[in-house]
Amino acid sequence: INRDEKEFNQNLFFPIVEYPGRTDSNFASIAEMRAYVETGGSLAPANIFNKATAGSLTEINDTNYGVTLQVNYTPNEDTLMYASFRRGLKGGGFNNEVMPAGLPANLIPFDQEVIHAYELGWKQTLANGLGRINGAVFYYDYQDYQATSFQNFGNFITNNDASLSGAEIELFLTPTEGLSIIVGASYLDSNVDDVVMPGGLVQDREMGEAPEFGFNALVNYEWGVDALNGSLSVQLDGNYVGERFADVLNQKGLELDSHTIFN
Repeated sequence: INRDEKEFNQNLFFPIVEYPGRTDSNFASIAEMRAYVETGGSLAPANIFNKATAGSLTEINDTNYGVTLQVNYTPNEDTLMYASFRRGLKGGGFNNEVMPAGLPANLIPFDQEVIHAYELGWKQTLANGLGRINGAVFYYDYQDYQATSFQNFGNFITNNDASLSGAEIELFLTPTEGLSIIVGASYLDSNVDDVVMPGGLVQDREMGEAPEFGFNALVNYEWGVDALNGSLSVQLDGNYVGERFADVLNQKGLELDSHTIFN
């Protein structure tokens, strides 16, 4: 059982008041706002969010529950198969970064996130202890997924239903004494429902930071050194992360290139 209680008050953000040469109510940058104040410009408070202006929206009082169930099957001593279900929770909160002036009070709080995670997996020990293979397929069903977008120089969170499916496999090998090799790969397919885009268009989008493909590898060799009464080892590892978006709006300016890192 999970109990989440929060209360939030806000009076932090300011619009332009009679800013010369501008017809909107937002600064183009923090530097522009600072320059405006330093030259004698006047500011007025906006987005005042407290009991008097927003009532019960300033409070979070949630009670919910988490569940973990797993069934294992071992047809022989080298094989494990499993099916699992997990109900997980992520507490709600309040948007408190840079936001447009006059933002409706109902957009400042966001609800808790609930995930129903289904997974089928397999673990296999190879002959003569040569190594092990782990594999899994999964499907995550999100209710009120906390979708993050980058707007007005800050992160902004909304609740949207979403889903994430994928698969992963990892191979562990010990072909000779002291030598370890690990190779892995993953695949993800994500969807966030009914995202409100800038301008008001509603579209399904991909999750932020959810690359379609990922790969990893590691080679480690360890040998004993009598003079040290211990051992030494050398290791090379690498990680590939595919193209992905930084936020749920899938903005082209926030599209992240694939990259590979070796250590």
